Amino acid sequence: MSTSDDNVKAAALACLAETVAQLIEEGSAKAGTEDGLFAYAVLNRLKNNASALGVPLDAIGLDGFKVDSLLSPARQAA
Repeated sequence: MSTSDDNVKAAALACLAETVAQLIEEGSAKAGTEDGLFAYAVLNRLKNNASALGVPLDAIGLDGFKVDSLLSPARQAA
């Protein structure tokens, strides 16, 4: 594997991590809505595929994020 291959892989992971961050941000803001559910579907698939392929979740920005939190709106504190 050449250095340029390593650079391309690193750039691809960086692009994916940035996309994940945007989906988390927008999905969290619209949790429980159609947009939030779309973000859930994409992030859930990415998480499952990464796990199946041995890709660490921190490499794509999904470590510690609860994807299921996008299924319903956040509750307001009483």
